[in-house]
Amino acid sequence: MFKYIGLLAVATAVGVIAIEKSLLLSLIIVLGQGHFILTYIYQYKKGKITKKYLYFYPLFFIITFSTIALFYQRNIFVDFFTLAAGMIFVFHYFNDEFHLSGLKRIERYSFGLGAVLFSFLSVFISMVFNIHYIKIIPLVILSLLLFSIFIYKEYSNKKENRNISLFVFVLLNVFIPMYLLFTEKGTLVQLWGFIILFHYLRWYIYYYLKFKNDEKEFLPYLVKIFTVNIIVIFLYILYSTNYIFGTYLTVFFNQIFFYGWTLMHIIFTLRKEDSPFSVHD
Repeated sequence: MFKYIGLLAVATAVGVIAIEKSLLLSLIIVLGQGHFILTYIYQYKKGKITKKYLYFYPLFFIITFSTIALFYQRNIFVDFFTLAAGMIFVFHYFNDEFHLSGLKRIERYSFGLGAVLFSFLSVFISMVFNIHYIKIIPLVILSLLLFSIFIYKEYSNKKENRNISLFVFVLLNVFIPMYLLFTEKGTLVQLWGFIILFHYLRWYIYYYLKFKNDEKEFLPYLVKIFTVNIIVIFLYILYSTNYIFGTYLTVFFNQIFFYGWTLMHIIFTLRKEDSPFSVHD
């Protein structure tokens, strides 16, 4: 598995650097909405959309989108909201990778999580507030220190107890953000692009490997992916060209609203073992 993670991460990093920024942002939003819809389909299929889920969804919807409207319309705390949203997603991103790696006890990987969080925090702060990286060096040092402890703890374990895929994930998600920071070639959109596109594609690869030898599951899986993403792409074209009812699609594809859909996705995919505030029983 770790070879897929390494290749995927490198390919994603190269892609977000090479792709023009407006196109990259469109990719994030389009693939994001496809990812969210497929998640809802999966939750429905697995019986996870319960009465409790349906009760809290409209409540969180109103709170989330009202908060976004307040921040952005009045232009208050926008930078802090962007930073907070970014860090929440990084935690979601790491937590999902932990789950996909088939691990049970996150405590063992707390130093790896800390290294990733502080790496992204240092880069987000620099990019969101336009602060030169020299001024956030303490955060970078802390990330590297935590990463060093993580390596030591992992390699002090017996070989059969090591999880190589998560090790590769932590390694890449400490140093790729720092590369974007210290080379001063990266932008906030590219940083978002790296973690978000990697996250989407990681899930696709996970289910591909899970279903590839199961004829009953594999074809329906591919059909769902292509159908949902083709529909979303078609709707995005209507939105971007303002064709027919394209204006009404703003709530799905506008960058500001997309942040809201992302937060809703994070809230309603929290597993019971991840948080006592999960809507899932």
